[in-house]
Amino acid sequence: FQLKNGFPLNTIAGTAVDLTKIQLRAQDPNQRSSYVEQASFGPEFQLFEDTVLSTTYVGNWGRKMNRLRNANQGLITGRDGACPVVSFPYANLNTVSSVDTLNTATGKCGLTGQHAFLELATNDGSSDYNGLEVSLRRRMSKGVGYAVNYTWSHGMSNFGDNLTAGPLPQNGYDYASEMSNSILDIRHRFVTNFTWELPFGKGKRYLSNGGASDVVLGGWQFNGIITLQTGSPFTVTATDRSFTGSNHSAYANCVGDPFSGATTDPSKYTSTTPGQFFINPAAFAIPADGTFGTCRPRSLHGPGIQLADLSLFKQFQVNERIRIQFRTEFFNAFNHPNFANPGSNISNPGSFGKVTNTINPILGAGSGGPGDPREIQLALKLYF
Repeated sequence: FQLKNGFPLNTIAGTAVDLTKIQLRAQDPNQRSSYVEQASFGPEFQLFEDTVLSTTYVGNWGRKMNRLRNANQGLITGRDGACPVVSFPYANLNTVSSVDTLNTATGKCGLTGQHAFLELATNDGSSDYNGLEVSLRRRMSKGVGYAVNYTWSHGMSNFGDNLTAGPLPQNGYDYASEMSNSILDIRHRFVTNFTWELPFGKGKRYLSNGGASDVVLGGWQFNGIITLQTGSPFTVTATDRSFTGSNHSAYANCVGDPFSGATTDPSKYTSTTPGQFFINPAAFAIPADGTFGTCRPRSLHGPGIQLADLSLFKQFQVNERIRIQFRTEFFNAFNHPNFANPGSNISNPGSFGKVTNTINPILGAGSGGPGDPREIQLALKLYF
């Protein structure tokens, strides 16, 4: 069947069905193929015989991307005083199709009836990414090799993907208000890695005569990966006051400067002291009855990441064919806490703007990641 002809009654029949427990899925019958356009260009300069500098523009544009909405979300068609009059599109997915949300007994707004969730997938989302990449690379030469990389970029989209972001918009009839930062928008990212073979021992610049000094001081290698980046986007949410049904996002109203009086000091925004926050609660408000929040989704960025992974290797050459490598690896070597995004529901003033945890593991509990404390790993490797 097609939704334009109405939802078939024989699919949902009987008064015993609780429509609020139902989730139905529909697909646009005029499905269009998603596609991505990519472009990159830039010069590369050889500074020395072993060192290269490159600058590259990178663009990525997604079109006709898959996104979801609640096709049975109510549409505000009028007002009764301060309360909205809401109409729902599919009569047999709602016990009441048109609702005057004003409760004359209490004078307050409230949605009545049961309203099912009709998840509609359409291929009409868009994403844009523009970035500048700068890279300085030195191949391994004279015991030293490194790569220094910096990216300045901005990613935008008018949807959240189905797996890693909140995919449902606030208002399924107003996708224009959904265009904002992409969930993957990292404005600045700096990553460098290096390898340094210490110049001691046999075949090196110092103490190259072998013997005890070579056994103790020779064969050492120091390595590192340093990562610095700005935070990931988050959305300031609020209690839904639109009365257009469930299964859609609800954003706060933006009414001021979110960083006025805020702090970037982790010792303050992680404390329970009143008045210390990562974002200013006074800059946001709960929307009025029958309205949607004015804040854009993913409009703010949380704390960034500072991470240093270091390692020290020692080579023992047993003979021409066999060598042993002793490895000491320090993940998050300086035990720097990398905090998650702050509480961002303005309806919960006790936690709003406060950070209560570090970044979750990348692949679930126990998988590790930048939010973990320092870890030290010792290993022996046999090469033959």
